[in-house]
Amino acid sequence: MREIDILIDRGTLVTMDPDRRIVTDGFIAVDDGRILEVGKSADLDGRYRPRKTIAATDRVVLPGFINGDSHVTGMLYRCFVPDDVNSYAMIYEWVFPMYEGFTAEDEYHATRLSCLEMLRTGTTTFAEGGSADDVESVARAVDETGMRAVLGRWCMDLVPGDSKFSMNTEQALQDIARHLDKFAALDHPRVAFHPMLLGIGTASDELILGALAMADDHGATMSMHRNEDEAEVMQSVEAVGSKPVEHLENIGALRSNLRLRHMALTSPEEIAALARHDVKVIADLTSYLRLAYGITRHGSFPEMLSEGICVSLGMDGATSSDFLDMGRAMHIAASLFKDCRMDGNLIPAEQALEMATVNGARSLGLEDQLGSLEPGKKADIVLFDRQRPEWVPMWDPVSTLVWSADGKSVDTVIVDGEMVLEGGEFVSLDEAEALSQAAAQAKACNERIGLPFKSRWPVV
Repeated sequence: MREIDILIDRGTLVTMDPDRRIVTDGFIAVDDGRILEVGKSADLDGRYRPRKTIAATDRVVLPGFINGDSHVTGMLYRCFVPDDVNSYAMIYEWVFPMYEGFTAEDEYHATRLSCLEMLRTGTTTFAEGGSADDVESVARAVDETGMRAVLGRWCMDLVPGDSKFSMNTEQALQDIARHLDKFAALDHPRVAFHPMLLGIGTASDELILGALAMADDHGATMSMHRNEDEAEVMQSVEAVGSKPVEHLENIGALRSNLRLRHMALTSPEEIAALARHDVKVIADLTSYLRLAYGITRHGSFPEMLSEGICVSLGMDGATSSDFLDMGRAMHIAASLFKDCRMDGNLIPAEQALEMATVNGARSLGLEDQLGSLEPGKKADIVLFDRQRPEWVPMWDPVSTLVWSADGKSVDTVIVDGEMVLEGGEFVSLDEAEALSQAAAQAKACNERIGLPFKSRWPVV
């Protein structure tokens, strides 16, 4: 009999393995941070002696969700920005002034708050969108919450003025190299650093190619905003004579470890280029709807998926998406294009779940580590309580998860083989204290930065 850390017994396992098996009355054996075995509970034969057993009879068990793009440091301004702001005003009138004024403590508390919400709703891994200034503070918050993250820092060599993010090309590349080397030396089991750039007009071709070269050397990915809206596409055409993805192909920047965030307005020719080079795409659908990008009119994610492009889901910034529940994002992914194209075949529930799990892992180059419940993979596991109204009756766990339930029914979360949330309560964090500190930090932050809060209705 082998002694192991955790045995999850008699659950309904949505494995997301290559065969997409759903195992009823199944078990998962976890030891030393990894999944040891997945199978039917009837076949256990008492061969494991677990230090902890989780009775999962009334639980649906899935791999942890992967949030492919989230600016977690902006969480102190959740639901602060008016909802009639377009994307240009959002970035230049709100987001940039906000990030310019952030301190390391602001970023720490914002990140911790973001992690709490993600863990509570079943996300175990996220990729920071690069907005962090003090990456070490963000890493500290991630470490304390027990989450897994790929972090980044915006580096821009085309931004004029005295922004704290402004630097020349050599300084930007040195900054990326410094963070890559530092985090590689730390060899943290759950926190990594990858190069991340912003959008059109902020990074030169030299910076893009240099960051990609460093990503190659470190076995990392490199991500950037592209094709957000019509204005950005036209900006590229006017500046270099071609659309954003076409230009990246022209300079030799398209490759399998490149992650392009947003991609809300992408031409058929650009889609073909993405497929040729196995470029990864992150769809921030919740953000597009909030900022009126016109995604229902010209979004082409179904076409990308049909061409075999790896499309995953992200939640973008707290000022544009305002929530971090990947369950809600999957619902939008499965419903949005069905309606706007009047075609019920587009992005079924199963594909939406793939976008939140296996595609997210592949996007980050972690498909051999995360995204499914398979022997040898990291034990990032989420248990949903199906003794809740939204789960009853449960004919199909995937359909129920995407169409009826969301992250509110998460009961237990395991990251890297460690219990993070159990029975709906955080194991080693004082959630009430963290929430109180985040609220106080948000107030102090805006007293310092001074962005105007506007309410359409009178507050008395």
